[in-house]
Amino acid sequence: MLRRFLPLLLLLALLMGCNRESFDLEQSSLYPIVVATHTRQGDSYLGEGVALTLLGSSFDSDKEYQFSLKSPHESYVWERMVRPFESSGLLYLGSNDLLLPPEETLEGGVWSVELFLPDGRQRSQDIEFSPSRRTLDQALLEVSMLSPLEWELSSGGWSFDLYEGEWHYTLYGPTPPKSFQRKFTVDEKVKGETSAVVALRYDETVNLFYVVRTLFD
Repeated sequence: MLRRFLPLLLLLALLMGCNRESFDLEQSSLYPIVVATHTRQGDSYLGEGVALTLLGSSFDSDKEYQFSLKSPHESYVWERMVRPFESSGLLYLGSNDLLLPPEETLEGGVWSVELFLPDGRQRSQDIEFSPSRRTLDQALLEVSMLSPLEWELSSGGWSFDLYEGEWHYTLYGPTPPKSFQRKFTVDEKVKGETSAVVALRYDETVNLFYVVRTLFD
């Protein structure tokens, strides 16, 4: 009986596959990251990593996507579930927290990214990535000179003495995370829920991200 209907089942599967919207991974980009992490115990350490952005032909803003990023020789592998974000009218996927272990340095060469679509399809792409060691060392020196952020109480609530320049700040712990770009205040409840604040700045002159993480837990 099954053999009798097998041609029909194959035809239906083919038609369903044809109805799926075509998808192309149009562009994959990597950006170096330097990060300073300050712990609650007073310890500080420096690190490096990458930020990844993916531009596809038809991302759905209501769906989650999974990607896997591999460094050359698969020395390190990162996997993330992410939702699209909009920039200049286009939808991207990405992550800016793909960090190496402390004391490890970025590796130049061919990196590979694999994207898993919600319907099970996969797309992959290689990325030639050769960060400048001199630029990274200079950036590490600069980020090491930034002090950890500390809570300050004012009449309007709790806030931080922000860094100079165009930094983006995200409080982790509250649900959902709270993001700011300029001076802000929060109440006692949000302060108590905050386990970390992450400051992020992109320097387009050297194509690099600076990150300062202050941990409260």
